[in-house]
Amino acid sequence: MLIAYDTEVGNDVDDGFAFGVIHAIQNRNECELLAVTITKDHELISPVVEVLNTFYGRGDIPIGSMSNDPQPKQGKFL
Repeated sequence: MLIAYDTEVGNDVDDGFAFGVIHAIQNRNECELLAVTITKDHELISPVVEVLNTFYGRGDIPIGSMSNDPQPKQGKFL
């Protein structure tokens, strides 16, 4: 199974847990995380996603982020 994970990291903890699940499933060779897209426009989001992917040994996964955030408030987990 190929996965492109679309996330709004920073609003709550569910996205971080999802990273753990996706990487655990990939460790079992049951999926492949191809890319991560981010729908929260904040300067810390891409670095956070890169740190998460690097923690799981996959720092080379492409990350795409947007501008013109549809969620104007900064999440409390940033």
